Amino acid sequence: MNTIEKRQYDEAVRDLIGDPRTLDSELQEFRQSACMVSSEFERLTVQYPDQWIGVYAGEVVAHAATLPSLISALESLGIPPGELSCATWTRTSAR
Repeated sequence: MNTIEKRQYDEAVRDLIGDPRTLDSELQEFRQSACMVSSEFERLTVQYPDQWIGVYAGEVVAHAATLPSLISALESLGIPPGELSCATWTRTSAR
């Protein structure tokens, strides 16, 4: 691949994923939140039984009985649902 082709390739990748540093930061935040949910799921299930929880930057920022209610709660906090690190259902009983 010559220099011009590499530059065009790099520009195409940036157009798809944005700035690599921003993407890396977002992936690190997602990892932090996913690890927290994974390691604390039992506690979260007790604390928020049968609830949807929204996790942002490694912290539970909202919870609700339905996903639409969770989205409304997030929006009222000024957190666009697309920026949420993780949303999960803490099901405690068979339905």
